[in-house]
Amino acid sequence: LWQVCCHRRFSQAAGMDAVYVAAASLCAAIVGEGLMYWLTYRTSDFRRLREQIERNSKKIEKLKEKEISSDKDKKSKHLTRSEEHMKVFLRDISMVKAKSLMVVGLTTIVLINVLSSFFYGKSVARLPFEPPYLLQMLTHRGLEGNPRDCAYIFIFVMSTMFFRQNLQKLLGVGLPRGAQAYTSPMMNPMSPQ
Repeated sequence: LWQVCCHRRFSQAAGMDAVYVAAASLCAAIVGEGLMYWLTYRTSDFRRLREQIERNSKKIEKLKEKEISSDKDKKSKHLTRSEEHMKVFLRDISMVKAKSLMVVGLTTIVLINVLSSFFYGKSVARLPFEPPYLLQMLTHRGLEGNPRDCAYIFIFVMSTMFFRQNLQKLLGVGLPRGAQAYTSPMMNPMSPQ
């Protein structure tokens, strides 16, 4: 089916290749989040840690409101202790997610290699701007000619980030907003900064 969909005669319409890449990205995000659910999200450790993070996040929020209303210059001991607990909980939850993130990463690499066999060296879109050199290494990967041409890998990466973030919100497995402030980009690469 995939070969039929990506066959050259079906992708003659302008922009259809980008749609195929985005559809593959959506499939990758669904499979990735399915694997994450099966390997991580349904486990008791993950649920326990997520509940602790939610409770601690609410506690930190209340302590900050209390601190703002009292106009203290120093952080209270309770707030500092709660923030330290939050960092420990987030470290623990990232350890719980580590194994399944490796499995999801390997499946994504396999899918990128499959897409490469169909789209390598082929422009799937045209950017409305000329990207800076460092970004151009991703947007123009494997292409020759116009630097505004866009390779499949850029569309795939951007679409996957978009779809995974929204699937996590839809499934309710993302971190609470208050907890995201304590994460580093390495611990949760899909969180908005």
